[in-house]
Amino acid sequence: MALWGVKANPSRWVVLDVETTGLDPARDQLLSIAAVALHREGVQWALCAGDAFEVRVQPERPHERDKHNVLVHGIGFGEQAAGTAPAQALREFTAWLADSPWMGYHAPFDWAFLRRQCRESGFQPPANPWLDLRDLTEEMGLNLPNPSLDDCLAQANIQMFKRHDAMADAWATAELWLTLWPRLRAKGLNEWSQIHRAARHRRWLHRLSR
Repeated sequence: MALWGVKANPSRWVVLDVETTGLDPARDQLLSIAAVALHREGVQWALCAGDAFEVRVQPERPHERDKHNVLVHGIGFGEQAAGTAPAQALREFTAWLADSPWMGYHAPFDWAFLRRQCRESGFQPPANPWLDLRDLTEEMGLNLPNPSLDDCLAQANIQMFKRHDAMADAWATAELWLTLWPRLRAKGLNEWSQIHRAARHRRWLHRLSR
């Protein structure tokens, strides 16, 4: 969930989502990286539309089996071919990310693809701390065994007009975070380290209950 010893930027946090050619980080590839920044002023967070990042990534190894996935993510072969080379896309993303911690829904999935693609491109993955919002679903009032992002958005009354689009998913997840923030503050969870610790504890309890 994070690399210890790396300090999180206290006033700029990032919400991330990726689209891929499939679900296997060992063989599938990145197609899109999108993220939006949250800026903190005092005790409040604001979603900053002017501080966002999106890039289409050109897959290095096209696969025949990717054809049915186009129906899911909507990124056609022409758009894929016109995308940015993976190494350049990742350099641009890490430069934009800077020292901000990041979060996502099913963040280990995003991290697995980013980490492998960085290493294949010849440089170290970003060491920024990160957390999985799925570990905080009980704070949202959900007690489902395996809640999806759609479950959480419905619980928070957040409308999602387009799914499996990296920017749309990142934006909706950021809106979800804004609804979660007052609940975390009410429990005394005001800083990244506190929230990260709570999420880690929730994940540990979930594993014990299996």
